[in-house]
Amino acid sequence: MSFQVGGMNGIPAAAAAVVFNLTVTGPQSFGFITAYASGAARPNSSNVNFAAGQTVPNSVTVPVGVDGKVTLFNRSSGSTQLIADVSGYYLPERRPYRRLRPDSPCQAAGHPREHACGPDGTVSFQVGGVGGIPASVSAVSFNLTVANPTSFGFITAYASGTTRPNSSNINFATDQTVPNSVTVPVGVDGKVTLFNRSSGSTQLIADVAGYFLSGTPSAPGAFVPVNPARLLDTRSSAPAGPDGTVSFRVGGAAGFPPTSRPRFST
Repeated sequence: MSFQVGGMNGIPAAAAAVVFNLTVTGPQSFGFITAYASGAARPNSSNVNFAAGQTVPNSVTVPVGVDGKVTLFNRSSGSTQLIADVSGYYLPERRPYRRLRPDSPCQAAGHPREHACGPDGTVSFQVGGVGGIPASVSAVSFNLTVANPTSFGFITAYASGTTRPNSSNINFATDQTVPNSVTVPVGVDGKVTLFNRSSGSTQLIADVAGYFLSGTPSAPGAFVPVNPARLLDTRSSAPAGPDGTVSFRVGGAAGFPPTSRPRFST
């Protein structure tokens, strides 16, 4: 099924890509959802994996078709309900630096059997110079999927050759297949590293959705990649109460400017 993005709710008709939270609910069978530009060939990638009866979300960044629509494909033997909550969009490129260049989703890390990651181990995959992505790429957006983990744990994604940050991108249980959207800087060697903090091995799949070029961010709408940093952890303070709210500082923290604002159109 397809849904309209361009020209809806203040989004320009010429939007190049869209960021939205995709929720699967009430699926009759296990499977996955693939999001892609309307009118384009369906890619060999997934955005949300689910089990029967499960409600599960994931953030998606995907190109918009020439008709202003995004298509969702249900790879499952049963029907499912789908919800798309749009949070922002990218305009067609007008300046050469730091704007997202949406890419047709492609599987950067190959078949999961080819890239098992051992306990407390790392695996790196090439981004720069692969699949039409420039060698000088600055950051990459991709959907990271954990499959067949033999123990619980989490995965941390970060630029190859840099210090591993104290953050996580996906938390998983034994035998759970779970995805998450990741945007992370790319190392000087053009690679991204994935660290498996677990006592067991796991299969990893990276489906690239877009990339950012290197250069000095100087225009509104420019994206500034930073090393992942944990800005909130209620385990060291107090949990979020029933129907409660929690706020955390972004401006002035972890290298963000004090007057940090969204760097893409919302």
